[in-house]
Amino acid sequence: MEKENVRKLPKQISVLIVDSHRLFRDCLVQVLKSDDLLLLEPAGNRFEALSKIKLHNPEVVLINNSLKDDSALDLARELWFRFPHVKRVMYGMQESEDGYVAQVEAGLRGYVFEKTSSLEELQRTIRQVISGEIACPPEVTYVMFTRLN
Repeated sequence: MEKENVRKLPKQISVLIVDSHRLFRDCLVQVLKSDDLLLLEPAGNRFEALSKIKLHNPEVVLINNSLKDDSALDLARELWFRFPHVKRVMYGMQESEDGYVAQVEAGLRGYVFEKTSSLEELQRTIRQVISGEIACPPEVTYVMFTRLN
Protein backbone atom coordinates (compact mmCIF):
# COMPACT_ATOMS: atom_id res chain seq x y z
CA MET A 1 0.00 0.00 0.00
CA GLU A 2 1.35 3.40 -1.00
CA LYS A 3 1.80 6.13 1.61
CA GLU A 4 -0.43 9.10 1.05
CA ASN A 5 1.50 12.31 0.37
CA VAL A 6 0.28 14.53 3.21
CA ARG A 7 1.50 18.11 3.51
CA LYS A 8 2.31 18.90 7.12
CA LEU A 9 1.13 22.35 8.16
CA PRO A 10 3.62 24.47 10.08
CA LYS A 11 3.15 24.88 13.81
CA GLN A 12 1.00 27.90 14.58
CA ILE A 13 2.60 30.70 16.56
CA SER A 14 0.16 32.26 19.03
CA VAL A 15 0.32 36.05 19.04
CA LEU A 16 -1.29 38.63 21.34
CA ILE A 17 -1.50 42.25 20.16
CA VAL A 18 -1.54 45.00 22.80
CA ASP A 19 -2.66 48.36 21.45
CA SER A 20 -4.90 51.04 22.96
CA HIS A 21 -6.49 51.81 19.57
CA ARG A 22 -9.23 49.26 18.93
CA LEU A 23 -9.49 49.90 15.19
CA PHE A 24 -5.76 49.45 14.70
CA ARG A 25 -5.49 46.26 16.78
CA ASP A 26 -8.53 44.76 15.04
CA CYS A 27 -6.99 45.56 11.66
CA LEU A 28 -3.68 44.00 12.67
CA VAL A 29 -5.45 40.82 13.74
CA GLN A 30 -7.09 40.55 10.32
CA VAL A 31 -4.04 41.29 8.20
CA LEU A 32 -1.49 39.25 10.17
CA LYS A 33 -3.49 36.02 10.08
CA SER A 34 -1.68 33.29 8.19
CA ASP A 35 -1.22 29.53 8.21
CA ASP A 36 1.47 29.80 10.87
CA LEU A 37 0.26 32.81 12.91
CA LEU A 38 -2.67 32.37 15.29
CA LEU A 39 -3.90 35.80 16.39
CA LEU A 40 -5.57 35.82 19.79
CA GLU A 41 -8.23 38.32 20.83
CA PRO A 42 -6.17 41.51 21.32
CA ALA A 43 -5.75 43.55 24.50
CA GLY A 44 -6.31 47.29 24.89
CA ASN A 45 -4.04 47.90 27.87
CA ARG A 46 -1.49 46.36 30.21
CA PHE A 47 -4.04 44.83 32.57
CA GLU A 48 -6.02 43.16 29.78
CA ALA A 49 -2.75 41.91 28.32
CA LEU A 50 -1.63 40.32 31.58
CA SER A 51 -5.01 38.65 32.03
CA LYS A 52 -5.00 37.27 28.46
CA ILE A 53 -1.41 36.08 28.78
CA LYS A 54 -2.31 34.11 31.92
CA LEU A 55 -5.32 32.62 30.14
CA HIS A 56 -3.87 31.86 26.68
CA ASN A 57 -0.09 31.71 27.19
CA PRO A 58 0.87 33.26 23.81
CA GLU A 59 4.32 32.73 22.37
CA VAL A 60 4.66 36.33 21.17
CA VAL A 61 3.24 39.61 22.45
CA LEU A 62 3.20 42.58 20.06
CA ILE A 63 3.22 45.82 22.05
CA ASN A 64 2.41 49.24 20.63
CA ASN A 65 5.12 51.62 21.82
CA SER A 66 2.55 54.34 22.58
CA LEU A 67 0.01 52.60 24.81
CA LYS A 68 -2.43 55.05 26.39
CA ASP A 69 -2.29 55.29 30.19
CA ASP A 70 0.31 52.54 30.29
CA SER A 71 3.96 52.42 29.65
CA ALA A 72 4.75 49.95 26.91
CA LEU A 73 8.21 49.69 28.38
CA ASP A 74 6.79 48.81 31.81
CA LEU A 75 4.65 46.10 30.22
CA ALA A 76 7.69 44.66 28.41
CA ARG A 77 9.66 44.61 31.67
CA GLU A 78 6.78 43.00 33.56
CA LEU A 79 6.44 40.29 30.92
CA TRP A 80 10.15 39.61 31.11
CA PHE A 81 9.93 38.97 34.85
CA ARG A 82 6.52 37.27 35.06
CA PHE A 83 6.46 35.43 31.72
CA PRO A 84 10.09 35.06 30.59
CA HIS A 85 9.17 32.46 27.95
CA VAL A 86 6.98 34.97 26.07
CA LYS A 87 8.80 36.76 23.26
CA ARG A 88 8.20 40.52 23.18
CA VAL A 89 8.11 42.62 20.01
CA MET A 90 7.55 46.37 20.08
CA TYR A 91 6.09 48.28 17.18
CA GLY A 92 5.79 52.02 17.08
CA MET A 93 7.25 55.33 16.26
CA GLN A 94 10.94 55.99 15.84
CA GLU A 95 12.51 56.99 19.14
CA SER A 96 15.68 58.29 20.60
CA GLU A 97 18.86 56.28 21.03
CA ASP A 98 18.15 56.09 24.78
CA GLY A 99 14.70 54.67 23.97
CA TYR A 100 16.20 51.86 21.92
CA VAL A 101 18.61 50.97 24.70
CA ALA A 102 15.84 50.98 27.33
CA GLN A 103 13.68 48.72 25.16
CA VAL A 104 16.49 46.21 24.66
CA GLU A 105 17.18 46.30 28.40
CA ALA A 106 13.46 45.54 28.96
CA GLY A 107 13.95 42.23 27.18
CA LEU A 108 12.53 43.00 23.76
CA ARG A 109 13.48 40.48 21.09
CA GLY A 110 12.21 42.52 18.15
CA TYR A 111 11.35 46.06 17.11
CA VAL A 112 9.44 47.28 14.06
CA PHE A 113 9.03 50.91 13.02
CA GLU A 114 5.39 51.84 12.54
CA LYS A 115 5.97 54.42 9.82
CA THR A 116 8.43 52.58 7.59
CA SER A 117 7.91 48.86 8.15
CA SER A 118 5.60 46.63 6.14
CA LEU A 119 3.23 43.93 7.35
CA GLU A 120 5.59 41.42 5.78
CA GLU A 121 8.42 42.77 7.95
CA LEU A 122 6.24 42.47 11.05
CA GLN A 123 5.36 38.86 10.19
CA ARG A 124 9.03 38.08 9.51
CA THR A 125 10.01 39.65 12.86
CA ILE A 126 7.52 37.43 14.69
CA ARG A 127 8.93 34.34 13.00
CA GLN A 128 12.50 35.42 13.71
CA VAL A 129 11.99 35.94 17.44
CA ILE A 130 10.24 32.57 17.72
CA SER A 131 13.27 30.92 16.14
CA GLY A 132 15.52 32.54 18.76
CA GLU A 133 16.78 35.47 16.72
CA ILE A 134 16.76 39.14 17.62
CA ALA A 135 15.06 41.22 14.94
CA CYS A 136 15.35 44.98 14.66
CA PRO A 137 15.92 47.70 12.07
CA PRO A 138 19.52 48.61 11.21
CA GLU A 139 19.16 51.94 13.06
CA VAL A 140 18.59 50.10 16.33
CA THR A 141 21.45 47.68 15.69
CA TYR A 142 23.77 50.62 14.95
CA VAL A 143 22.86 52.34 18.22
CA MET A 144 23.44 49.16 20.21
CA PHE A 145 26.87 48.55 18.68
CA THR A 146 28.04 52.15 19.03
CA ARG A 147 26.88 52.28 22.65
CA LEU A 148 28.83 49.13 23.49
CA ASN A 149 32.11 50.35 21.97
